[in-house]
Amino acid sequence: MVSTPVTVQCNTATCLAALPNELIGLMMQHLPAADLATVCRTSKFLKSISAPVLHRAVSLTTGSQLELFLESIQNCSENSIWYTAREFSLKKLREPDVEPASPRCAVELTDALCRMTQLKVLKLVTVVIDFTELFQRGHFEQLSRLECMVSTGVEDLLSLFLKRHQKLAFLSLDAPRGLELSGPIILPNLTHFYGSCSLLPAFDFRHLSLTMLRIMLKFVPVDGPESIDLTGIPNVTNVQVFDAIWPDERDLLGKIATHLPHVERLAFSRSSFFASRISLPATVDIETNLLKFDALRILNFGSTGGNQVDDRDTVLRWGAACQTLQWITLNQQRWYRRKKGWAISTQ
Repeated sequence: MVSTPVTVQCNTATCLAALPNELIGLMMQHLPAADLATVCRTSKFLKSISAPVLHRAVSLTTGSQLELFLESIQNCSENSIWYTAREFSLKKLREPDVEPASPRCAVELTDALCRMTQLKVLKLVTVVIDFTELFQRGHFEQLSRLECMVSTGVEDLLSLFLKRHQKLAFLSLDAPRGLELSGPIILPNLTHFYGSCSLLPAFDFRHLSLTMLRIMLKFVPVDGPESIDLTGIPNVTNVQVFDAIWPDERDLLGKIATHLPHVERLAFSRSSFFASRISLPATVDIETNLLKFDALRILNFGSTGGNQVDDRDTVLRWGAACQTLQWITLNQQRWYRRKKGWAISTQ
């Protein structure tokens, strides 16, 4: 008996309709944004599934994209973006978008963001839009990550905005030198803090519910060592990462050694116009300060230029001063501690 193969014809739309909506939604997550936009225009059924996926993360990098976005959400009270958006990113607008955005644009964007009440991530890395109104009105119950460039004049409103968002775990504030917030600001879930040293006094880190806080502080050469206030940072292991931009590490290292002797990692970013090799007096001062640390594992003196220099003697002295040190980066060479001495890492 000869069997005859049976051909089953299946319409694509019919096959998709037979699948659970959740499975279709998972499939949509693997499509590029442009393809998702096309799917949204295919049918009401597919739009109801693909639109939430498309709007889950909104990223805008040009002025034209911002204009199109604002145009697309106007007069749309049932827009799924209000309920499905979890991440909104407005990064530095590329050329030729260098002029400040119009007040109308700022108002429309603020209105849109305030309606995205389920946002978890908010990135406003641009100075061409005034977010004063957003800091005054915005409230996002699930917000856990905030990155923004701060201008002068919004200190009080930004302080209140931060106090309203207790779930913040990641905070990055690019603020002008000398800008200060109104404290105390208590964020019990904070695990990452990136910002200028002038912002530190406003935060009360003693109420952290976690045992680890990663901090990156920006210092500029015009700030004197006397302007550094590290007393508000929690003691012991709550600080793991401390990065700084500073021309002379000795003054800053002395402050850290006094107030944060239990820090685990120190990383300094050195400006390119400073000599790559650290002087002998500076080496001795750093060695003296390293004696005060009891948990330091990683010490990084980064440099943006210069040739590699063999600083074995310096590394040996620093390693002897701080027995917990395991890695030292100096003059573009990475050293690691072995059972017998130190060696340069080839990785």
